[in-house]
Amino acid sequence: AVYTKRVTRKEVNETRVKLQAERLPTPREPWTLPKSIFRPRVRESDSKDFWDSVKVEEGMFENDWNRLMTKDKLTSYINRENKASVKKVDDATCVNDVHKSIKKNFPLIRSCFMYYASVGSGSPFHIQLNPFTMFLEDCKIPDTESKFLKRSDCDTVFIVANYTEKGKQEAVNDDHALMRYEFIEALIRLAIAKFGKGQATTEPAEAVEMLFQKCIIPNVNTASTTNPNDFRKDRLYFEEVDDIYKKHEKLLRALYSRYRLPPKSGGVRNKMLGADGWEQLALDTGLVNDDFTLTDMRLCFLYSRMYVKDEIKDWNRFTNITFVDFLDALGRIADSKSIPTTLQIEDAGFENWYKWHVASSTMEGSGAENQPGFIPRRNSAGWGSKKTRPLYTKIEGLLDIVFRTLFFDPNHPDNPFNPTGLISWLQKLDKNLGP
Repeated sequence: AVYTKRVTRKEVNETRVKLQAERLPTPREPWTLPKSIFRPRVRESDSKDFWDSVKVEEGMFENDWNRLMTKDKLTSYINRENKASVKKVDDATCVNDVHKSIKKNFPLIRSCFMYYASVGSGSPFHIQLNPFTMFLEDCKIPDTESKFLKRSDCDTVFIVANYTEKGKQEAVNDDHALMRYEFIEALIRLAIAKFGKGQATTEPAEAVEMLFQKCIIPNVNTASTTNPNDFRKDRLYFEEVDDIYKKHEKLLRALYSRYRLPPKSGGVRNKMLGADGWEQLALDTGLVNDDFTLTDMRLCFLYSRMYVKDEIKDWNRFTNITFVDFLDALGRIADSKSIPTTLQIEDAGFENWYKWHVASSTMEGSGAENQPGFIPRRNSAGWGSKKTRPLYTKIEGLLDIVFRTLFFDPNHPDNPFNPTGLISWLQKLDKNLGP
């Protein structure tokens, strides 16, 4: 006789669960920044983190202040104003009080400096006279009725703050524009001229605080109050953004390297991307227009950089961007430009974002809204506006515009877009530029 073991319901269920478990895919590890395309930032930045840190920012301030204290004319000026102090503090205490006030407001000073440096037609790392004047007007600092701070007095402040004694000049210091520590000197002099000398106070530090509370904070351009970390926290550091950048990484690296331009004076190219190459990329792809200005393009470059504790000693890192900074900057363009949704593109009859981009370049100015295919500027575009879409969807549109624009050959306009072909072409151009 053959005896068959009876299988219980419990054993059947256990077997079924085991088989189902074997068929299930292995759970995917949760996404984290250390495994993202942004991971080199921890190694490359002064903060040794994905974020700019307060510690590095404080180091930036102290380096600026130490350079200021080597300017005898400034310390003499503060000490001279301290003679009228009602508090009768000694000169060292007076200078230390000014130090405290400037340190308290340094995050705003840093962001203001970056914004107004970007507005000029020269180097985006210095503030020239015209942007300085724009800053003064925005903040309502000049006063035609003032004994000490008419427009001509403000121009004198610019000249005096820009002066560097012989033997103390830095090679990177533009003789006709302000570095950040010189901008701080200008703020101190403006504060004393507007509120000091017994007009509103006899204390230099109080005059400095009044300049910020009554003039700068209420009136300064909102784009100049940007904290670069906010964009990273709220928009950039997400799995979907990481995915789209990784998807196009090879092409993006070829693009980054191709726009490392040779120095105008000749020589070997920088290993990082400079502002000149960044602006050339904007020119070649038509990114700058009525909707997105050169200042916007520069701001994306400037805000993408991680803080450099001592920019004068590390000028190369301060004035160039790494590959990760480049991705950061592209994300800022996508978030600031008015890039239509896929639905808007389809409804307007365009095959892709590139086709819309080409057509929209002919629709600028008055009457554009009456032309076929016109898509109005989105309310979420621009600095400080409320964002309504995830960043990755906007980056997808931006990259389509950039890649297809660079790939387009007027001699062969019907050639279908080929990412591999674009990579080869970029690498060829890159090689021709030299090492």
